[in-house]
Amino acid sequence: MEKVTCSKANFIKLGEAGKWEPECIENGYMRLGYDEVEHELCIQNKWDDARKVFTWIQDQGTITRHLNQVKDFYNYNCSSDILWITFWGGKLWWGFADDKVIIEGEKRIRKMTNGWNDNDINGTTLFESLISGRITSVKGFRGTICNVRYKDELLGCINSEEREEVKNIKNFKKEILNEIEKLIKNLGSKDFELLIDLIFRQAGYTRTIRLGGPKKDIDIEAVSILNNERVIAQIKTETNFEQFKKYAERFGEYPDYGRFYFLYHTTQDKNLENIEQYPLPGAGNSVIDIYNAKKVADLVYNLGLADWLTNTWL
Repeated sequence: MEKVTCSKANFIKLGEAGKWEPECIENGYMRLGYDEVEHELCIQNKWDDARKVFTWIQDQGTITRHLNQVKDFYNYNCSSDILWITFWGGKLWWGFADDKVIIEGEKRIRKMTNGWNDNDINGTTLFESLISGRITSVKGFRGTICNVRYKDELLGCINSEEREEVKNIKNFKKEILNEIEKLIKNLGSKDFELLIDLIFRQAGYTRTIRLGGPKKDIDIEAVSILNNERVIAQIKTETNFEQFKKYAERFGEYPDYGRFYFLYHTTQDKNLENIEQYPLPGAGNSVIDIYNAKKVADLVYNLGLADWLTNTWL
């Protein structure tokens, strides 16, 4: 998809409390209320006459604000490149509208040129939770149509363009993860086992046997606080694929556990290095999740254990 550009961006609320959102998104159009403002007055640009219908409003400024929203819907300024956005189903939807306003029964609509789109130009879903609050704040607008102040930021989101600050943070994070991985690879067996134990604790697991035993094939046996899922894990500093397969066979003797983990930080064996999951012998669809130093580094970073790790080297 080509880069999206526009001269202006508008937010539209599709009905009171969003009651028209499903029909509009699914059928690819925008819909306007303001039934008291006749369609013929709008298409003939008789805005002074349209102003007179707001008899219940005394303040002229308030009438002007209402009338401007109707004008925006009718494309009074004849702008063909206005970007329209709305929110539905936890996602941002965007598109461009045809110039003509159509009356279908009791509905006053403008069809979207290519329907509503909830993806950026690279096909990534535009989840509302991942979009800047400066853009989503328009949801709080009490009227129907308003201008999106941060147009460039909105276009950056739709065009999948990252702010320079975001790029810098991602680069810094990559460098930090590389350094964390180096530290992990230099941990001895006791410290590495302790780190993995802390990871399970931070992830919401409670250990049910002491670290390192008494079961010779299991270093960690734990249960999830959230769903009572029981897991077991074997921890090695340095290993290879043949050793892993032996533990995989032993894991097969524990069919009552929900998940199985094999964690290590160093290997010279390419056969193991590129494996993330391995079928649990004799256990149908069950698998063993394999974590190398890189994946453990991600956990250390995301679970807030970087300080603990660095303190082990002080």
